[in-house]
Amino acid sequence: MKIDFRQLGSQFFCSMCKYYIPILLAFSLLASCSNKPSSSAQARPVKIAEVEPTNYISRDFAGMATADDAVNMAFKISGQVASVDVSKGDL
Repeated sequence: MKIDFRQLGSQFFCSMCKYYIPILLAFSLLASCSNKPSSSAQARPVKIAEVEPTNYISRDFAGMATADDAVNMAFKISGQVASVDVSKGDL
């Protein structure tokens, strides 16, 4: 006699869902209906600053950005890739 543990596990999980999910839902609804005053009812001071215009001069410079370190990479064998035999999530 062989036991399929995958099927046994899914049956156990479904039987737990019938009882525990409604109970957890009821507890969460009851907990959200409490009339406790919030502790953050007092206004907190904030920092403010006023923005003032300045005499900003915009300058443009032409140039090219290059990396400090460069690595030359290449395939060991030249040619085209015929197929990639992996799926998403494979190691």
